[in-house]
Amino acid sequence: MVIAKCVLSRSDETGSLMLRDQTLFVVGAGASAEYQFPVGDQLKDDIARVLSRFPDETSAAVGQMAGAVAEYHHKMRGTCGPLGTKARSIAAALVHAPSIDQFVENHRHDPDVAILGKLAIAACLLDKEKSSPLFVDHRKSSVIDFQSVRHKWLGKLFQIIIDGQTLETLDTFFDHAAFVIFNYDRCVEHYFQYAISDYFGVSLERSRSIVDRCRIIHPYGTLGPWGDPQIKPSALAFGGTGPGLTISHSGLLRIAEENLRTYSEYIEDEREIALNRAALDSVQTVVFLGFAFHPQNVRLLQKIVPKKRSSAMATTYKVPEPAQAVISSDISTIMGVPSAVIAPTLANLECGQFLEDYRLLLMRR
Repeated sequence: MVIAKCVLSRSDETGSLMLRDQTLFVVGAGASAEYQFPVGDQLKDDIARVLSRFPDETSAAVGQMAGAVAEYHHKMRGTCGPLGTKARSIAAALVHAPSIDQFVENHRHDPDVAILGKLAIAACLLDKEKSSPLFVDHRKSSVIDFQSVRHKWLGKLFQIIIDGQTLETLDTFFDHAAFVIFNYDRCVEHYFQYAISDYFGVSLERSRSIVDRCRIIHPYGTLGPWGDPQIKPSALAFGGTGPGLTISHSGLLRIAEENLRTYSEYIEDEREIALNRAALDSVQTVVFLGFAFHPQNVRLLQKIVPKKRSSAMATTYKVPEPAQAVISSDISTIMGVPSAVIAPTLANLECGQFLEDYRLLLMRR
């Protein structure tokens, strides 16, 4: 199972790309929060509600939980025990956990906890994709309402990358950008697909092929293969609904089993780690956007981020002053450079405002 997409970058011989360096954007939950995705306790509480009582079947993804659990129980021939009881136990115990991911990792000895946790993650976040301002309701529109999200981080990053680009250089659009995304949603792929199409007047199929060239790594997987279900049958549309596809309980179970993985599942995949490390080998600048520096994610990045003298920046929105030193130390650990040497730039800003204020540090001059 390959979840991360790694396309190695070509060197910039034309000088047309406006990111100054080979830049890695490490994207955490705080970045998706700008698009109305839950973070921290909010996501944990959403998942606890779903697990404490499976919602009645509806067109929403959470309404497919009961059917997905029943299908899993049947598939396991009843050897997995009373899953409803276990789900309620997880819901009650989550109050002690810093996150659902940490809870699943702490109980990695129990595959039933993993499948229930992954099902709840997929169901809750698919519905958040659908309620996000990035969602395209094809009954009403064929494009994202860009006006409503113009101040958010993806729009600001698009403005940085677009400077100097023309229709003739589109195939090099992402040559200086790479992403490690710790979120399960597909906001980055989805936004750039529509933005490139809208800005240059090219088809969604063409813009999708450009996004496919980008080095995008999802260490913990995503809510399903990205793409157009009408062209790629295995793809799941943003929000689980769209032309030709609506999420089903079988589809929800497939996401949990095939597309989501835990920290241990990723870190034990030596081949995947090697591919990811190779894809990021040319990175010179690392930008942490909405990243919370959880210890296991810091350890994961140590495995794949190049160990060389680089520059680093990070958003630290609402992070207390005493924790800033810890973040600087974590960045030093990730990049293998003493913190006094790398001297990371830390900004107490949301991601969109950060990219607006610091764009000149990122752009070719």
